[in-house]
Formats: sequence, C-alpha cells, structure tokens
Amino acid sequence: MREMLFANDAALVSHTNDGLQRRIDQFAHACKEFALTISIKETQFMAQDAPSPPTIAINDSRLQTFDMKHEMSP
Repeated sequence: MREMLFANDAALVSHTNDGLQRRIDQFAHACKEFALTISIKETQFMAQDAPSPPTIAINDSRLQTFDMKHEMSP
C-alpha cells in the first residue's frame, strides 16, 4: 500500500486467504510503527466468490465479514 486516501478507509486485495492475512499483518505492523490504531470493531472485510468466508484476524481478534448482498437488499 503506497498511499491512503482517508485515515479510516483502506482496501487490501489478495487472491488467497493466506495472502490477505499476510497483508493485514503487514498493515497492522505499519500502523503500529507510526503509532496508529486500527478499530477492530469497525474493521470488516469482503470475500468475493469464496466458497466460505475466510477467517481473518488482527492481533488475534477476528474481523467481521462484510456481506454485500445483505447491504444491498431493500
């Protein structure tokens, strides 16, 4: 990740669950290095075309999955 448009908005992309977890770990480490905090309760991820939602965590705290179908229903 080279730049962030907003302090509270980031998008990390990966093709595998392990790859996404590595990116999340790197992001959390970078935030710690710059004395930034990540709000676990407000952090969600979205899996696209995954047979089941992956388990992604930051510092042993599991992140919630964003369900786009649920958000778009009337």
